[in-house]
Amino acid sequence: KDLYIDSEFAYKVADRKTMRIDLIALREKTLHFVELKLITDARLRVKEGTPEINDQMEKYSNFITEHAEDFKNYYSKLLEIKKDIGLWSGETEIENVSLIPQLLVVNTYKKETEAREARKERIEYIKNLGSDGSFETILVAENKL
Repeated sequence: KDLYIDSEFAYKVADRKTMRIDLIALREKTLHFVELKLITDARLRVKEGTPEINDQMEKYSNFITEHAEDFKNYYSKLLEIKKDIGLWSGETEIENVSLIPQLLVVNTYKKETEAREARKERIEYIKNLGSDGSFETILVAENKL
């Protein structure tokens, strides 16, 4: 089971530039960086070329790789402090940082419509995002959150 230990993570990378990632998960002593999108987000698909999300996930991957040891140390210390003050009862040891960011796509489609085939096509397209190994795509139904 994923344990989300942080949300709206923000890290200042330059004077006026901040890297933001939606969720940080701790699973089996490994940190995972997770970007959250709704299935209807236009950045997930384009008719020609590469979707915008691919560039975003590549930036995340480079950022995570560059700062992995800092994140490991920071979150280990944060979880120890949370445990000491009673805000955390889970594991505090972090052994690894996944260098492959995750894209968590929430499928908000609720009922069958005339656009059913287009929706199926969109779902299949989104499932294959990151199939080159640069990031992992996870599609989850809204009612499974």
